[in-house]
Amino acid sequence: MRLSAILVLLVVVATPVLAAETDHTYTWSKAQWGYYKNQLSDPEVYNRTVENCKSQPITEEALQKLSVFMHVPKPAVKEQFCRRTLKAYVSGTVTYDEYLTYRSTHVASKSLARAIQGH
Repeated sequence: MRLSAILVLLVVVATPVLAAETDHTYTWSKAQWGYYKNQLSDPEVYNRTVENCKSQPITEEALQKLSVFMHVPKPAVKEQFCRRTLKAYVSGTVTYDEYLTYRSTHVASKSLARAIQGH
C-alpha cells in the first residue's frame, strides 16, 4: 500500500508543477486528500515521495524561473520544491480548496506560493 500511496502523491501533488507539459485531469476527493496527507506522516513514505518527485523532468526555463522565485541555486530547485510543496500539504498550509483551485486554474494560491518560496 505504501508504494501506491507514494505514486499517487507524486502524480497529483508534485508532478503537475514540475512537469513541463502534462495533462492531469484527475482530482482527488476530500477523503483522498486527507488519506494521502496522513500517509505522508510516515517518514519512509515522505522521503520516497520526495525522491520520486525529484526525478520528474523539468524544462531549463522552468528550472531557472523556480530558482529565482525560490531563491535557491538551480541544482537545489527540484529537491527544495518537492520538500516545500509536500511540507505545505502535510502541515495544512495548503488547503483542499486551494488544491481544487490550483487543479482548475493552474495558479498557485498565495499560501502555496509562499511555501514554495520557503516562508
